Amino acid sequence: RVFGKNLVAALNYQQIYDFHSDIRYKQSEEAVFGNKPYRLNSDTVFNSQGGVGALTPALSGLIMPKLALGVAVNFYTDEFFDNYAWKETYKLIDDGHWGTKSFTETSNIDNTYKNFQAVNAAVGVLWDVWEKEDKRLTFGAVYKTPYTAGMDRITETKSERLEMGRLLYETNLRIRNHFETAYPMSLGAGLGFRYNDALSFSSDVTWTDWSEWKQTDENGVKVTPLGSTRTNTNANDTYSIKCGSEYLIFGKKVIVPVRGGVFYDPRPSLRDPTDVYGFSVGSGITFKRFSLDGAYQFRWANNVDGEDIGLSGTHYDLKEHMFLTSVIVYF
Repeated sequence: RVFGKNLVAALNYQQIYDFHSDIRYKQSEEAVFGNKPYRLNSDTVFNSQGGVGALTPALSGLIMPKLALGVAVNFYTDEFFDNYAWKETYKLIDDGHWGTKSFTETSNIDNTYKNFQAVNAAVGVLWDVWEKEDKRLTFGAVYKTPYTAGMDRITETKSERLEMGRLLYETNLRIRNHFETAYPMSLGAGLGFRYNDALSFSSDVTWTDWSEWKQTDENGVKVTPLGSTRTNTNANDTYSIKCGSEYLIFGKKVIVPVRGGVFYDPRPSLRDPTDVYGFSVGSGITFKRFSLDGAYQFRWANNVDGEDIGLSGTHYDLKEHMFLTSVIVYF
């Protein structure tokens, strides 16, 4: 209690962005040029690893008997575990022939993103709208401020071309660029209903202003950072809907929760937002001094435009599995 008000303080470290990804695809084409048959086989392997975390101090307080206000500040950084934020590796192998001449071209492109720095805040309110006996209806809202992140990108390119087994040329390039990315604001609101001490439900809607998502390079050129074209077309805003429920099993000295939820969480695209659906289940155990929780989440989307991740002219189905754990210690 501070100045007669109930306050809760917390210090968190969380991974905000996870860039782990592995993609491989093959293409082939045939044609005839000048009465000479032409054939090309392409094999592309993409790998991404790393992420961006945030150190987040937070403070919340009961400013009125049924109204609480909370503020959290995210200090984004890539300095806690690695000397980079994330890395992308492309390996492209083209082999084929034109007439009687065979050729092979190999390219290795490494992008390293470093010195990711940014700060933003989240402000939330929680209001007990209605209460009768064990039942309670709660309204919550959160506003996450926009922010601009500065970072460096180091691109290393190595390529070579062989014709009839002989080296035709070889290149080695290293380029360092600094750019800034403006991330959008978001606004969410939801309702929570506690039927009794054991059973509760929740639902919320979140709007994200993706039209303000821009990347600015050293020359002041602004683009939308999607795909390989870096188009200046604005991404459309998204609206996500999430619903969940929790049932608590009370033991003599422990509490075991059973949780589940469904959601519609579209993501920005060069065209219309990509419709992404999913569900989650989870459980855990709570003692007097700490809680241990785990959850599984599955997300899917059909016929996703590959241009968003740089695979022009392709479509794919998204199937994503995620496992999460958390530990809470009560002082």
